[in-house]
Amino acid sequence: MTDSKPKSSRLPMALAVTYVLLFVVAVPWYWGEGGSKPVLGMPLWAVVSIGVSFLISCLTAWAAFRAWPSDGLMARQPQRVVYVRATYELTGPLEVQ
Repeated sequence: MTDSKPKSSRLPMALAVTYVLLFVVAVPWYWGEGGSKPVLGMPLWAVVSIGVSFLISCLTAWAAFRAWPSDGLMARQPQRVVYVRATYELTGPLEVQ
């Protein structure tokens, strides 16, 4: 007997929660006076925001590559390129009509 309900994964929910947490950390609305001290020539909140933005980009790339459908048929069969060599022999003058 088959199960009528499709099996779901917890990955989409975990991915959504991770995105929300990263975006909350990336937005500097909660930084107090300590966030303005310079690190690498920039305020601390800017360094943290740039770092978290990088993490968000990596997470997005990972999710896209994980969920992107792959063409299994093309991956299994090697590509063959056929070169055709054609020669033409002119036996007389060309006539344009």
